[in-house]
Amino acid sequence: MDSDAKWESRLPKNYRDIISRSDSASYLNSLPKEGLYNHFCNHPTIIDNGTKSFAIDKKSGKSCYMIGARGLEIEHVEKPQYWQWKSLPVSRFSEVAELNEVWFLHIKGKIEKMMLPPGTTYGVYFVYKLTENISVFRRVPVELSIDFNGQVKGNGPNNYLDPLHPRQNDRGDGWREIEMGDFFIKHGENDRLVFMLKEYDTKTRKNGLIVEGIEIRPKHG
Repeated sequence: MDSDAKWESRLPKNYRDIISRSDSASYLNSLPKEGLYNHFCNHPTIIDNGTKSFAIDKKSGKSCYMIGARGLEIEHVEKPQYWQWKSLPVSRFSEVAELNEVWFLHIKGKIEKMMLPPGTTYGVYFVYKLTENISVFRRVPVELSIDFNGQVKGNGPNNYLDPLHPRQNDRGDGWREIEMGDFFIKHGENDRLVFMLKEYDTKTRKNGLIVEGIEIRPKHG
């Protein structure tokens, strides 16, 4: 019991709510608290009907979320001539969105009731990969921004999804990422976060982009 109490204190305050939103709730409820903590650290847990995932950051012990492509508002994603849904072994989600052809990009999402720990700076990251036509994304910039409780900030308009761009990073899990902005949690309230990627160069055809999602995780250092 003492061990269970110790490990429960390391779990996020809303861990029972997280479990209830997972398709694997019965399995997660069967785990001792230490096993549950280690599971969250090593296996992102899919929640909210497959649209999000939850995990615990190994280094800090704090909560992480990812909103999958199915949980994002992607302009024209319902039109198969522009986007298609597909499964990839490297994705934690059952489906990702692959860009067939568009003349502008507009991807938006939001998350509420995160119950993140106070006194923590979080980063927001667009997680993606490129299959072809990388040269387009080397010369076409995207605008990245976040709105945290009404305060808008971001990395501005001069960001590139080009793998050689200094602001993007190889995650080591088959995906790349670029930071959209960061925010500081003061009190750990049910905060509201809105994030957006925009690109309106309507003279340039874009394709070959695969969207896994947008991740919110604590920044180290």
